[in-house]
Amino acid sequence: MPLYDFHCDHCDVRFEKALPLKDWDAVQLCPHCGEETLKLITLGGIQDEHPVWLDNSIRSQIQDPSERPIQTRTEYNRYLKENGIVPTN
Repeated sequence: MPLYDFHCDHCDVRFEKALPLKDWDAVQLCPHCGEETLKLITLGGIQDEHPVWLDNSIRSQIQDPSERPIQTRTEYNRYLKENGIVPTN
């Protein structure tokens, strides 16, 4: 189900909402004040076989160049926890 972004001009709230394709043009009310909202045009997320979400500039800040590059979000999260970059629960 696509995720759409909305903005309320009345109370300046921005929110996301997942809607079925058949409801893409349905009027959405602000969850904060109940006024009609505007749908925002945003860049959609695209996934492919080779993740590019962790680019080299970010990787170089958390990883030593001699380490095997992080390839997935799962590996990224595990690396952050194992190296004390984020607290473990």
